[in-house]
Amino acid sequence: MSQEHASAPSVLSSDTIRRARAGEAAAFRSIVEAYERVLYRIAYRIVLDAEEARDLCQEILVRVYRNLDQYDPSRPFEPWLFRVATNLCLNWRRRPRRMEAVGGTGELDLRAGSRAPDPVPGDPERLRAAMAGLPAAYRTVLALRYEQGCSYDRIAELTGQPLGTVKTWIFRAKRELRNQLAARRDEAAGGSAP
Repeated sequence: MSQEHASAPSVLSSDTIRRARAGEAAAFRSIVEAYERVLYRIAYRIVLDAEEARDLCQEILVRVYRNLDQYDPSRPFEPWLFRVATNLCLNWRRRPRRMEAVGGTGELDLRAGSRAPDPVPGDPERLRAAMAGLPAAYRTVLALRYEQGCSYDRIAELTGQPLGTVKTWIFRAKRELRNQLAARRDEAAGGSAP
C-alpha cells in the first residue's frame, strides 16, 4: 500500500526537475523511472483496466513533459505530478470509448465490473467489481487513501478539492462500497438457494 508509494522518491532533486524543464532527456528519464509505477497504479485504480492504465500512464508522462514549464518550482513536484495524473485519468473516464470490447457491440462498460460470474465472498474480485460500480471520483479518493496511503490533506491537494469534500467523498465511497458488497453477497446467497 503506502510502502509501494514510498518506493518513489518523495522529492526529486530540484536540479533534476530544473534540468528536465530545460529539456534535458536524461533528467526527464529520471522522473519517468521514479514515478512510472506509481502513475500506473493511480491510473489503474481509476480506469480499472490494465491496458487503458498503461496507455494513460504514457499519456500522463507525455502531458507532464509538455507541461513542465507550467510547474512552479517553488512548490513540491509530487502534488503537481499527481494532480496532472488524476485530472487526465478522470477526463479519460468521461470520454466515450473509441474501441469496442472484444465481441462487444459498442461502448466499453467499465462500470459493469467482472464479466465472470459473481465471485465468491472474500474474493478480491468481489471488491474490484464493487469498486467498478463507484463513480470515478470516489474510486480516486479511495485509491489515494488506501492504496497510496495519502492523508486527507494530501488527497485534497492532489485532487484540487476542498478538504471537506474529500472527507465526504471517502465517507460516501465507503458506505456505497459496503452497500454494493452486501447486495452482491445477498445476490450470491439468493442465487445459490434451491
